[in-house]
Amino acid sequence: HLALDRARRGVPSPAPAQARRSALGVTWDPLAQLGGSVDAIFRPPAGLDRYRELDGSTVPVGEGMSADILDGLLRVVAVEGPVRGNRLRTAYVRASGGSRVGKTIAQVLDTAITRAVRRGDLVADNPLGTSGIQSRTYRLPEQPEFRVRELGPRTLDEVPPRELVEVMRRIRDANPTADDEQLLRETLRLYDRVSLTQAARAVLVPALTLLREPRN
Repeated sequence: HLALDRARRGVPSPAPAQARRSALGVTWDPLAQLGGSVDAIFRPPAGLDRYRELDGSTVPVGEGMSADILDGLLRVVAVEGPVRGNRLRTAYVRASGGSRVGKTIAQVLDTAITRAVRRGDLVADNPLGTSGIQSRTYRLPEQPEFRVRELGPRTLDEVPPRELVEVMRRIRDANPTADDEQLLRETLRLYDRVSLTQAARAVLVPALTLLREPRN
């Protein structure tokens, strides 16, 4: 009724609040803070690098010598690093023509990864203090601790924690009034995912906790 009354009197209605765009291409609608909009509006994530995969093949685990397997792992990391252990296994197997990381294959690959870390060929990072090679992040010594990239062929649980933290940090910096729930949802949506399931929470909440630590 207020808008109609303004129109009759020739008084222009106030312009809607302008949304702000973050460095990642995220546009935050301030009306969401007032209950006027349910969701934040997202633009294409221009701030995310394209995720690159190994353009080549690796030796099948059952056919290669340990040196061949190690070489294949290092070539995967050279392209995809920093890469989480579970993704490193999957990327290696797919590059070898396989489709599934079985228990025996995982053990062989884990042994090679451990050897590469001991030799200094790979750097292992474990900011969440979790156990198991699959949850650690691996990179070459000359690679940065994180790179902010599109999800690409990865599943959400294959994204390195420090990469998630940096995405959350940029969204938080652009939207300082966003609460934790909004940060989780906007992070998820930036990776072109919609449902904040329990599985998604299990991945994102530890990264959010890491973001909240004083040094971050």
